[in-house]
Amino acid sequence: MTSQKMAVLFVRETQDIDRVDATGDAKFNEMDRNGIANSVSYTAADETVRLRGGEPTVWDSRARTKAIEIDSNNATDISYCRSKVQTTYYSQEQTNGAAPFRKVKSPVYLLADRAEVNHDSGVAIYTGNSRMWQDDNFVRADAITLFREEKRMDARGHVQSALYQAKQKTGNSTAVVPVFATAEFMRYSDPDRLLHYETNVDIKQGTDRMTSGVADVYLQKDVNEVERTIAQHNVVIIQPGKRGTGDWCQYTNADEVAVLKGNPAHVEDLEQGTTDGNRLTMYRRENRVVVDDNRGEQSPGRVRSTHKVSKNP
Repeated sequence: MTSQKMAVLFVRETQDIDRVDATGDAKFNEMDRNGIANSVSYTAADETVRLRGGEPTVWDSRARTKAIEIDSNNATDISYCRSKVQTTYYSQEQTNGAAPFRKVKSPVYLLADRAEVNHDSGVAIYTGNSRMWQDDNFVRADAITLFREEKRMDARGHVQSALYQAKQKTGNSTAVVPVFATAEFMRYSDPDRLLHYETNVDIKQGTDRMTSGVADVYLQKDVNEVERTIAQHNVVIIQPGKRGTGDWCQYTNADEVAVLKGNPAHVEDLEQGTTDGNRLTMYRRENRVVVDDNRGEQSPGRVRSTHKVSKNP
């Protein structure tokens, strides 16, 4: 520990250090962990370094965190940060893939009201108006937790995200559009390339929208583009001129085909009428709906179609 001024208190009986107060350009170092502030105090009883004043900052080889107050425990290697917390991971690579972003060499930023950072295990918990982003991709939530060793993250409470893209064809042109999702809970697993959403899930992709109780979004390898989405529980899928409902839905991005299952599944087409069946397949590019059933031709399921008749002769 270094500073412009330093006061040391000793235990009378043993002459062991009881407390150290450093003021004026104070700095401390504990192996890979460093800290700076206007004043730094260390108490031996709890092995805690407290950073106050100026712009308290702690950092290691992976990330740098600033806050109004920082308490760093030498025994547990955990830093507790309060008020206006700002963390910068030097690159997405430094999160070990826990952050769900595409650019491996670009920085990842986090803001929150409070944070608890375990420098050893790599578990970092950000609470209160939490936000994590890289370029235009982001996650917002009441709480965001990164699990560095497990290569995953959780977000809880009022989750909003824009983490991946999708190719969408309109007419003869194909555009790459961002996908926005909201839910009460989200989990990202880098080994599985999976985004899992729960409770009041609402996913918007260009002109399309899907709502459900649960949704799993599978990303393509090495890129943040969606491969397929599987939604369950009170599924509603909305496309231009169409609205489908069911208990389960799988949407594959490559062919823009949605398979909808229910008891029954239902699709309403503004131009062609309505269709009900145990399984419906919506072909977005071809603007048609096909009724089928994976249980075979002898399925007990019933099919009902209501077609609109054109008024033109």
